[in-house]
Amino acid sequence: MPDQPTLEQATEQFAEAVAVRVAGVTHQRLGEFAKALSCFATAREIFAHLGNQAQVGWTVQNEGNVLDLLGRPSDAIRCFDQAEQAMRASNELKGWPLLYRRRGDVFRRLKRAGDAMAQYDQGLAAYRGIEEYHGLINTLSSRAEAWLDRGDFPAAQADLDEATQLLTAHPRQPSEYDCLLLCRRARCAAALGHNDDAKSLASKAQALLTELSLAQVHGNPDVTDMIATVLGPRS
Repeated sequence: MPDQPTLEQATEQFAEAVAVRVAGVTHQRLGEFAKALSCFATAREIFAHLGNQAQVGWTVQNEGNVLDLLGRPSDAIRCFDQAEQAMRASNELKGWPLLYRRRGDVFRRLKRAGDAMAQYDQGLAAYRGIEEYHGLINTLSSRAEAWLDRGDFPAAQADLDEATQLLTAHPRQPSEYDCLLLCRRARCAAALGHNDDAKSLASKAQALLTELSLAQVHGNPDVTDMIATVLGPRS
């Protein structure tokens, strides 16, 4: 049986794993996916050695995101399942509900609408149970995208309205998820014939997208479609 690290060693190893995972996220956002996966694998091994299942879960979730970006949905789903198991085992309450949205987004892009909706519904129920508002906002936004794809614009509008109201009540640092929410609101407004609202929302989305330099970021497969819609296809 290997020697257990001292408290000082464990603290140093934890800090190292966090730093390696942060490096992996940086590589991912630059589109350097092989380097990102290597970093995440190293961080995962350190967290596992330390017996920190919550951080193993978060890191496997990172790996799933990269595999999703690489167009490997089955492998991404497998990682999301493993991440959920690790987070549940460590009672990471704000972690495991995320995996419902992650899987739902993959299923939505695969045109598996029923599977996507089932995942979103479970994620929303979990987030409501713990009053985790930012997760709730992002999941409502993703489910709205699924409603839009199905042509159910009133249902999409209801989810987008709730997400917008929650964002007003619980503000956060702007991110790609806020760009996605604005784009989805614009798409829904246009579908419902509210053209002035659609143009205003699209303009806000474009401004935020440019401010955040998301055209250069590889962090979310939905952002690629968003950029193509708002700024035109990537070169």
